[in-house]
Order: sequence, then C-alpha cells, then structure tokens
Amino acid sequence: MHNGSEAQFLQNWRNSTDSWFGAVDWKALTRTVLTFQETITHYKGNTSYQLAPAAPADCGTNTFLGTGDYDEPTQFGSIDFMFSPNKKVQLHVGYRMNAVNGTTVLLNPRQVPGSLQSHYQTPFANVVWTISRGWGFRAEWNYYDYGEAATVGPTLPRAFQTNLYTLGLHYEF
Repeated sequence: MHNGSEAQFLQNWRNSTDSWFGAVDWKALTRTVLTFQETITHYKGNTSYQLAPAAPADCGTNTFLGTGDYDEPTQFGSIDFMFSPNKKVQLHVGYRMNAVNGTTVLLNPRQVPGSLQSHYQTPFANVVWTISRGWGFRAEWNYYDYGEAATVGPTLPRAFQTNLYTLGLHYEF
C-alpha cells in the first residue's frame, strides 16, 4: 500500500546449474588419483514494481516505478592430485577457483549492491600421516586470493591474499 493505492510487485527468477566430476586412478602408480570438477551456475532474475490502479498525487502521472534485472553467472572449478607412497602417508596438491561475472540494475538506491564481479582462488597442499589405528597427523597449506573487479557501493573493490598453515592431530572413532 502506498498513499492509499495498491502496488504491484512482479518477480521472475531462473536458476540453472551444470556440473561434471571426474577421477583418474593410475594402476601403474598404485594409490595415485587425479580428481577434477567444474560447476557452472547461472542465477537470473527480473523484478518490476508498478503502482495500480492510479498513482498517488506525489508521483504525478508515473505509475511505473522501474524494472530491475539481476544476472549472476558463476563458475567453480577444482583439481586435486593425491599420491600415497604407502598405506600410512597421503599427499595432496590442488587448486580451487570461483569466478562471478554478474550485473544488476537496482530499484532501491538504499539497497546494498554486493559484489557481482569477483574471483576467488585457493591453491593447497597437505600431507596426512596415520600414526596408528584411529590416530593421524595432518599438515596443510592454503593460499587464499580474493578480488573484486567492480566498485561495491561507497567502498572501493575489496581484495585480500593470505597464507594459512594448519597442523593437526585427529582421532577417528
């Protein structure tokens, strides 16, 4: 309800996802596996906002307030190489990436736009050593790289990079 008149709010949203996953296990190199994955997601929407049946006096003759389009195509991919020289040790080396190349038209100037142009990359490596049945030691390295290609509202594009090291002891029960 807007100044005594009714408002129409119409939305249309679509989401589609395509994924594939694969693994290669080399028999010549026992306990060696290469795993890869890709996912493409496309999230698309359209919104329109109109006053009906007549505009309030402060709107003049404009009863159509606007149409907003939202498009967020996202691509994710990963690759992981695992090598196990014996039954107690596993080594992993890999890479994960996520990229978004979206656009939008905002109807509300106070709406927080969020980032629709970004990338996220994470190369990683880890080693897992089984000490005894149920007990294991793990050492892992991840490099995080995030960046935005477009300005987000009143802030500059955000970007950060960091190295993360993890040492752990786990128990399986």
